[in-house]
Amino acid sequence: IDMVPGGAAGIGIDASSLPFAPTPGQPLVLEGGSSQALGVLYLPAEPSKVVDGEPVPDMAEVIIAAVESDLTAVLSVSGVALDPNCPIATFEVAEGTEVTPLTLLHLDGGASSSPGGDVNQYIWSVTAPDGVLHSLDDAVAADPTFKASLAGVYKFTLDVKDTAGAMSCVPATVEVVATPSEALYVEIYWDTPGDADEVGDNLGSDLDLHVAHPWATGPDLDGDGLPDPWFNNPYDCYWFNANPDWGMLNDTDDNPSLVQDDDGGGGPEVFALEVPEDKTYRVGVHYFSAKSYGPANAHVKVYIAGKLVFEHLNVEMKDLDLWEVATINWVTGSVVLIEADGGGLKITPNYVSPLFQ
Repeated sequence: IDMVPGGAAGIGIDASSLPFAPTPGQPLVLEGGSSQALGVLYLPAEPSKVVDGEPVPDMAEVIIAAVESDLTAVLSVSGVALDPNCPIATFEVAEGTEVTPLTLLHLDGGASSSPGGDVNQYIWSVTAPDGVLHSLDDAVAADPTFKASLAGVYKFTLDVKDTAGAMSCVPATVEVVATPSEALYVEIYWDTPGDADEVGDNLGSDLDLHVAHPWATGPDLDGDGLPDPWFNNPYDCYWFNANPDWGMLNDTDDNPSLVQDDDGGGGPEVFALEVPEDKTYRVGVHYFSAKSYGPANAHVKVYIAGKLVFEHLNVEMKDLDLWEVATINWVTGSVVLIEADGGGLKITPNYVSPLFQ
């Protein structure tokens, strides 16, 4: 057991963690099924360098070689040394680091401390998946909240200041991964270039998600000679039919739900189905109202068993456009983009259901 040459000088093996210092002539022998803890000491001579707000860790490697054998293991170890005069930022996320989308996260930095006084300022930031327009509810509180509105990775960062005015030398960071738990999960979100204040604006452009069962039929408004599935009750799941009964009677697991409806403000709108049938579903997006803001860019993602299997982003839509996006074949697990006759996306302009004329 030894350190690989060239590692940080402050990292070494803790000899007291072993019964004796093993050598090739006197190896440490482990019986089958037994184990031995190995300690590593980190005794830095000075604080770690900080580059772009992040400490540069000291790195080293431990090599463990079996006597009279070619078997070796190399373990990487690292450490960060903080200035003892700096406030220490730390926080927890009550819901943990693995959640489902639409979870309201409760952050708590109240355990942050400082050797030079009391912590009295909290500076939070978050890096969220594309399409998340909102921010922390109170970015200077000790315990803000944040809604993980889309699937993906959220990186939260906290800096603190104390009553002496000293800032934490290194921010605390926590990554939270939001993964859908339902078998079939569809998201849409959008941005509207003509809306100068989309963040926190519930009066912006309004796009609607539609997911239709194959039994959905309606007027042929797109002119392709076939009945359209959109705005059918009960076989089109959308804002006016958010919780239809599609499967077996008295069985709620095989019923879909529009679990998130946004009537203006960039979304998301979210469809979820726990137990899909062995059928082919159809996904559509309708630009219900531009509200004078002009075209919007729509983004669609489909998750199966928590994995992203389809996405189509940055599709410009005009007021009242109906974009027939994709089919989802549950038998094969395939999601296929729908194309118009002659190629390109299938977008029907001025699509107005008789229900809302």
